Amino acid sequence: MFVEYQKIRNTVLATVAAGVAGVAAFFGVGGGEAPVKTKPTAEVAQQARPAVSVELPPVDLAAVDLDAVDLAAVESNDDASSPRPLVPATSTPVAQASAPANQPTVQMPVAEKSSTGPIPTSTAVVSDEQRYVIAMKFALGQAAESGTAKDVLGAASPWKLNLYDDDKDGRYDRGKLDKNRDDLDDEKWNFKQGRWEKDGGLSVWADDKWVGDAGAEPSKTEPNVTPDLRRYRAALAIATARADRSGKGKDVLGPASPWKLNLYDDDKDGQWDRAKLDTNRDDVDDEKWNFKKGRWEKSGGSPIWNGSDWVEE
Repeated sequence: MFVEYQKIRNTVLATVAAGVAGVAAFFGVGGGEAPVKTKPTAEVAQQARPAVSVELPPVDLAAVDLDAVDLAAVESNDDASSPRPLVPATSTPVAQASAPANQPTVQMPVAEKSSTGPIPTSTAVVSDEQRYVIAMKFALGQAAESGTAKDVLGAASPWKLNLYDDDKDGRYDRGKLDKNRDDLDDEKWNFKQGRWEKDGGLSVWADDKWVGDAGAEPSKTEPNVTPDLRRYRAALAIATARADRSGKGKDVLGPASPWKLNLYDDDKDGQWDRAKLDTNRDDVDDEKWNFKKGRWEKSGGSPIWNGSDWVEE
């Protein structure tokens, strides 16, 4: 039995010696040199990999193509001290960020390297008007389940916007805007009667801007459009938006407008059904509108609103 044991022992030692010699040859160690301490294969492979460092710079959401925003994926962190603003995907090279299975995957631009540091991902000058538009995309979107969304424009934006869904019905009810991050609210917004308002209702959000008298200021892109048509466009933008839960919207254009528009959602299905327009605030209805067949029409069925003007059918 001892002989058999010796044979097995010699075979094992020979195999080990051959393995050590192979490793030594691989690392260029010749005979007669100090013994080479080998490391487990996994550890060697780990050391052989170069470390990869990717900088993910903060992104101002208002500087991103507005059409790239996926509002369906927007969600807020329940922990108000650690907001997680969503960054829309861009056409620039991106690094795929890992996320838990129950969270959306987010793509973020990769900062290029230079001798002086990271190159900014965007040099676009963003106007206040553009920031308001992107802010309203969040304000009009699906509310966070927690009822609170902090700093939704992202930490890189000079604006800090917090949104609140007080009754947690899926729609934001209030907004607080800090325009210079001094922890003071520069504007407070409220969602009432189917539209956002500020300044106690003196300004309402319509046609992608805050308006007092909708139509008072000429459009830069359409200078020849009449004030009445601009008022109609602002009015119909509100009339085609989601209706208020109460089923009624009183003076939705705001008290600064010479027009008084009341809206009614008779079946409370979230779509306004009727409208009454008083064009000079004499408490007499000058026009009545009805929403039928997926469009607005004036009493009698004509004209109809085609999205930019009243036209005869």
